[in-house]
Amino acid sequence: MTAPPIPQDPFSPLEEATLRAIAETGVVRTFPKNTVLIHEGDSGDALYIVLSGRVKVYASNAQGREFAIAFHGAGEYVGEMTLDGGVRSASVVTIDPTVCAVVHREQFREFILKNPDFALHLIEKLINRVRATTEESLRNLGVETIDLIQVHNLGDVPVQLGILKELKTAKRVRYIGVTSTSKAQYAELARVMRAEPLDFIGVDYAVDNRSAEDEILPLALERRIAVMVYVPFGRTRLFQRVGARPLPAWAADFDAASWAQFFLKYVLGHPAVTVVTPATSKAHHMLDNLGGGTGRIPDDAARKRMAAFVDALPGDSASSS
Repeated sequence: MTAPPIPQDPFSPLEEATLRAIAETGVVRTFPKNTVLIHEGDSGDALYIVLSGRVKVYASNAQGREFAIAFHGAGEYVGEMTLDGGVRSASVVTIDPTVCAVVHREQFREFILKNPDFALHLIEKLINRVRATTEESLRNLGVETIDLIQVHNLGDVPVQLGILKELKTAKRVRYIGVTSTSKAQYAELARVMRAEPLDFIGVDYAVDNRSAEDEILPLALERRIAVMVYVPFGRTRLFQRVGARPLPAWAADFDAASWAQFFLKYVLGHPAVTVVTPATSKAHHMLDNLGGGTGRIPDDAARKRMAAFVDALPGDSASSS
């Protein structure tokens, strides 16, 4: 059997014969506009080859805001990270009525084994995509060196982190790392922390979301990896739980003058934490948040008291929701 033709440019759409060869291993399905094909954070088990229509690839930052990564049309494919069986690093939604060939992981792996040229094309596409994204970031920022780039939600760590290590050696990036805001990924995050020369990790952590304290934060201390904390307010969950309650009087012992400062000081009080990234679009909230990093920081005894106080509030914590 003749191998299907592979485009020389890894960013080019697949040729019709290649599309047909892969599509024949899957099921052709029609999706209405605005159908989410892939959810960020879900386990990957299928490749989507666009036969007609268009899709948008997008991700969410640690504060839940969405940003577009790419748009794909006929002859292109998404979900190629299904090969490793890991979680999806981005979401995909149809922006037109779209027809796709849905190829599940086992069928896709079998196709690649029979068509090694396509495997090389896939690797080149992944590598070039990461490099192009990095170069675009450098141009947009107008700088020669970026302080920190992290692999979002452990997406394709072998390829993406490998390229970041090259960029660090070339002094295009000062610090490199990986992120995860999903407890389901903590075991893999810990594995990468032990295996790779990381400068930073990004992880979700809050006074009512303390799972990272079990292994991730102690490991960061042990490995001397800086920690960037995301969603210290549980997005808005913590503010909903405290409602209109006044701060306890003992919060003044560590100079917390608002609930935002109370929550931030708990996170900053952990010895592994380097920096916290609360999200806001309002200047007065930003000024309030800055107060979380000034004055006294709670010690271990105070942090235990803070956690017990929040645990006793109505509503679900992140670990129980």
